[in-house]
Amino acid sequence: MNFADIINPNIPVPGELVKWGYRRMSEADYRAFPAINNSLLKCPTLAEMRMLLTAPQKQTDALALGTLADMAILTPEEPWTERFAVADIPINPKTGKAYGADSQKAVEAFEAAVAASPGKFVASADAIREMTAELAGIVKAFNDSALCRKTLEGALTQVSGIMFHPVWKCWVKWKPDVLPLKPDEKYGWSIADLKTSARHVLQFEKDCFEFGYFDQAGWYSHCHETLLATRGQTLRVANFDFLLVGKVAAGRQPRPPMARKIRVPLDPLINQHMESHRRRVFPEDGFGRVEMFLSALREHIAADPDPKDPDALSRIWGAFENESEPCILARLPRAA
Repeated sequence: MNFADIINPNIPVPGELVKWGYRRMSEADYRAFPAINNSLLKCPTLAEMRMLLTAPQKQTDALALGTLADMAILTPEEPWTERFAVADIPINPKTGKAYGADSQKAVEAFEAAVAASPGKFVASADAIREMTAELAGIVKAFNDSALCRKTLEGALTQVSGIMFHPVWKCWVKWKPDVLPLKPDEKYGWSIADLKTSARHVLQFEKDCFEFGYFDQAGWYSHCHETLLATRGQTLRVANFDFLLVGKVAAGRQPRPPMARKIRVPLDPLINQHMESHRRRVFPEDGFGRVEMFLSALREHIAADPDPKDPDALSRIWGAFENESEPCILARLPRAA
């Protein structure tokens, strides 16, 4: 990625405009576009921000299954081959089965598939079959929830927001799963996102803390409101809705897939989770995560450090190297 492009207003934006300035584009084009997003702002240090921008994305089974669920529920007309590629692992003549994932032949097959299908998830045929079987239960659970199904009615799905921010003077991006085109008569405007979880749906708050979903809600709503403001429209997003599907679980407490619609009010006056997000991204002193990143970015562009020189990079993209006092980890005792 060319870091300078993040603050260059003249680079072309991919995709086709659909409504409100949102675009339809491939997942590969969205990921490749140089912009600040929520994942970047979840990083507490500059060192982590730089690593996120430069390190290749790690594919996980959970991310792959979540992507398949997005496609099956939100864009069922999209063939799975648009985002997935199959690694053609040879059959071991001794076992009659495909070579194991750690074998040299399997590694070579995965590397060939990755090279031939950049930006796509790569999985073996057996892994695709396993995920497809689990996916059927996820889709059924979602469709069994009247609240989840209704959220999709009359809404845009899987659109990409890309904007040169009028205040920060940099590109920002976000990708709502579900963008309702009308406000709810009772609850007002909202944005929704589909999530799958290995936890019980009653424990979703733990996922929100672990994976930064409250930050996602705040970032998406801010970007959406700002995008519409640049087009002369005033709109306030009142809620962020998570369309949650808890995956099947075995073991001592087995459970089937189940779905639930979970609403997060965005007003920080009534939701402490959103107040925490506001302090990180929009602090009173005006120097939040975005400003922190942009300051280092401009220093990096000016210094043009050797990417193979870790000392030069850490002077710009540091973590806790220059602390003069230890971090104090303590909690005030309860009053008697």
